[in-house]
Amino acid sequence: MPSLFTSFRLPVVFLFLACALTAAPLFRDAVKDLDPMAVEGLDPKVASILKKYYAASFGGPANWALIEDFRFEGVLDMPEGTFPFFGYLRKPDYSKIILYAEDASQLVMAYDGSDAWQIVPPARGPVDMPAATAADFVRDASVGGRLLYPTLPGKTIEWLGDRTVGDYRCADLRITLPSGQQITYAIDRDTGLERQKISTNTMNGQLETLTHQRWEVFAGVVILAESIMTVEGKANYTSRIERVEVNPGLVPAMFERPPDIAYGPTSGMIDIEGPFKMPGLRLPANPEQENPFALPDSLEVPDAK
Repeated sequence: MPSLFTSFRLPVVFLFLACALTAAPLFRDAVKDLDPMAVEGLDPKVASILKKYYAASFGGPANWALIEDFRFEGVLDMPEGTFPFFGYLRKPDYSKIILYAEDASQLVMAYDGSDAWQIVPPARGPVDMPAATAADFVRDASVGGRLLYPTLPGKTIEWLGDRTVGDYRCADLRITLPSGQQITYAIDRDTGLERQKISTNTMNGQLETLTHQRWEVFAGVVILAESIMTVEGKANYTSRIERVEVNPGLVPAMFERPPDIAYGPTSGMIDIEGPFKMPGLRLPANPEQENPFALPDSLEVPDAK
């Protein structure tokens, strides 16, 4: 299904998906000595909003420090149909997404902290991710989100004022990254949760708005379990996270670009049982099947005071 693969860009369905494509030093080097939730020196209004957000979304610094990596699976509802996807994330900025089409072909998008690459059918091996696509993928695909590390050199956060998202009063925080990219987050004034995220598609300049419909708490961290993406105000797709595993023990090598030899001459499929096997979980064939990594039925927001 080439039309799906050529137009697809995975939405930010997970709280932990946001990072900028930066020049030297690498993001991981720039943040290695930074407190991810330090707010000293920030505008007091911004600091107050961030502290509430950190407590509600991550369970605070101590809980976040216990988490190293994630794997998750879900489905993407698009005009072309419903498609399963798998995601793999490792602190601070490793990410890999696999989307499955009806014909079992796979779109793979990955970033290992310095190299952004992809496999787009009918291609049979990995290639460089186009620069504009890479800028957005890396911006949106790193563990922790861009509301973390507020004191990163070259990064600014400003409060734009309050507005209503649905029935909820939210504070708009606009982040300008060292790359110059900007992201606006709408943070619920009452709960501290992220309700919406607005960014610009680098490739075509279109405004993309991700509005969250459902939250779940897993290992003390809030997961954006269902989100709707609109492009220039028109609904584009809905994503749902169905299973999550925390600290599965992912290694950096699984995010690196594999050699072309890993792909057969007649197939673009990843050999999931071969040397590049990805640890992961299949969607249950029976929807009633017990899910050991099911999200909780209801959200209990940690005390943000």
